[in-house]
Amino acid sequence: MRCTETASSGPFLINNMKNAEINLGYGCNSVCYFCVSGDASNLEKRFASQKKINTEILSLYRKGFRSLGILGGEPTLYPHICEIVSYAKKIGYRRIAVTTNGMLLAKKIFIEELVKAGMNRFSVSVHAHRAKDEDIITGIPGSFRKKIEAIKNLVALR
Repeated sequence: MRCTETASSGPFLINNMKNAEINLGYGCNSVCYFCVSGDASNLEKRFASQKKINTEILSLYRKGFRSLGILGGEPTLYPHICEIVSYAKKIGYRRIAVTTNGMLLAKKIFIEELVKAGMNRFSVSVHAHRAKDEDIITGIPGSFRKKIEAIKNLVALR
């Protein structure tokens, strides 16, 4: 797990809140040829423990952070993502965001679970406007279709 505390002044404030970002690990369900995590070792691809993540989330909250970004290779693969989001909300984070390739968000019920847990911002990475190009970039046939479905699901729940 890697944690980045962003500056407490200037452009790193989000809605006047200090923002922290937590990387859960580099495991991913894509093989994007441009990915900076693509060469991660097997050790780095493992996810951090839920206990370690919760400890870090609490530590950051005590330092005044109220905005939390959840990153990874693909953070929605993390088996306890709803639990850590719920924990972050419970202790007082007001903005809980995820940066995702969006493929698992094609399942509307999964988005509903994340929102119920406290996730209130989603950033879906789409790299091309044509299905064949996106699928080549991600290395996953059908990824474009899943991402578009995810975006439709998010808009419907807005």
